Amino acid sequence: MIEISQTTWTADKKNIIRFDGKCVIQVIKDIPPKSVINQACYIFFKTYTKSRIKEPEIYFLTLLYSTSQIANALAHIKFKEGDVAYIIKCCDKDINKFEQIQIKDNSERIALSTNAINSLI
Repeated sequence: MIEISQTTWTADKKNIIRFDGKCVIQVIKDIPPKSVINQACYIFFKTYTKSRIKEPEIYFLTLLYSTSQIANALAHIKFKEGDVAYIIKCCDKDINKFEQIQIKDNSERIALSTNAINSLI
């Protein structure tokens, strides 16, 4: 199960961001749709060893924001002290246990398609 929790940004929150081989944890400003988070988690664990992005935490971030551009993904995580932040934790053991989700709109569909295409490159 993917864990999502809300917190307040402080400089020490940078230490939360990590990948230990079993779970990846990222801190983000805006929560993508649940379908995109699920897909990002699935694609991450299936492809991180083949990714051109060598830092797994950054690779996961690009998947969460459906972009192949690191700069675009990093633009979403510029925090100021006291900002609301969300911690996303995704573990390898959970990638086949996602519940079925209804896609709400075309922007969500495009984000999912972008991730699928980027994971093949």
